[in-house]
Amino acid sequence: MEAATNFFGGLLPEGRGLHNLAKQAGAATDDVYALIEFAGLDVAGAVQVGHLVNASHGGYAPVSDGEILARLDRTYEYVMGSVGGGGSLAGYQPKTTLARINGKWCMATGSAASTHILKPVPRE
Repeated sequence: MEAATNFFGGLLPEGRGLHNLAKQAGAATDDVYALIEFAGLDVAGAVQVGHLVNASHGGYAPVSDGEILARLDRTYEYVMGSVGGGGSLAGYQPKTTLARINGKWCMATGSAASTHILKPVPRE
């Protein structure tokens, strides 16, 4: 059990991102399984545990340059969904994801995969 908790905990953000994720999920920061249940489709890597409900749901929504800038500006928060930014990628540097589809930048929705990880220059 400890190895599984450590593995899945390593997929989650750290610091402020973890606190923001826990607040959104309505869970404690150390409740790894509640956090993974909430943000599981947003973590890095191609890991699937159990049955993925609605696996066929997902797609790509085109984003404007302004929306991309807003996502980058919000990477220091944890935000899921169309408001974008942050993401649950573990590590000390905040990140966000996008997908490049047919020469256009898009936001991956649902179970659709991203193709790029963006790491903005830290604010400080």
